[in-house]
Amino acid sequence: MTDQPYRIVDATNHGWLASGAGTYRAEPYHPDRENLPLEQVVEKFGPIRPVEPITDADEARLTGVFANIGRKTITTLAAAIELVFHELRESAGGLNGNNSYDYATRTMTAGRAGSWESAVLMDVMLFGNGLNLVKPKGRGPAGVAAHADWKRAAGPSKRVDVDGRRELAGILRRWVTDPDRYVEVAETLASVVSRYADQVAYGGEDVRIADDPDAVRGWATVADQWLMPGGLAQRDFATCYRLFYSASAHFNSSLI
Repeated sequence: MTDQPYRIVDATNHGWLASGAGTYRAEPYHPDRENLPLEQVVEKFGPIRPVEPITDADEARLTGVFANIGRKTITTLAAAIELVFHELRESAGGLNGNNSYDYATRTMTAGRAGSWESAVLMDVMLFGNGLNLVKPKGRGPAGVAAHADWKRAAGPSKRVDVDGRRELAGILRRWVTDPDRYVEVAETLASVVSRYADQVAYGGEDVRIADDPDAVRGWATVADQWLMPGGLAQRDFATCYRLFYSASAHFNSSLI
């Protein structure tokens, strides 16, 4: 078979990487899922989906939302990521499902499960959870699941654009559930956000970090005042900046 995809995702949303000589190995590593020809992967674990790059149309949709919501972009993206994660977890049994968290994590990271970007994506998801669940007045219902549903119904935070969250979640949901193709989430978003922020802030100017020592001119076009370096929410800033601005020429690791 020719033109085999470099990465694939199987029926249980495990990712696979081409390992040479026409074979694949699972990511993360599993001894029973190593050095298998594509035909055997399909037979034992299929159907499969190829991991493919973002389309120009989807990048245009994303940046269109970014332009509409401005400095709420990062918080709204985090909330959208968590919303899709929550839906996936619910589909696998929710808080009562023994493997629901693993299933949702696997589904969101199958495009490059072993990457540092995918690991940080899960930290961003946890930040998004805090944005989507808002505590209203009162004690709320008893029980962990009921209490979480009560807080989710009261959300999201005012830092999140509700319409933007719906549009972004729709794109992300399709990326990870489309039966014909899978789009890697973490690194793709890092590239799109970084490219968009730099274009808005610098417009193609040849600006080096030496001329922008805080490296926040681009970041400030997509992140709100609470996600700036040196603030009280330094951990949230570091998580989001580390992922979403990592592909920028102006990224400054010393800020995190």
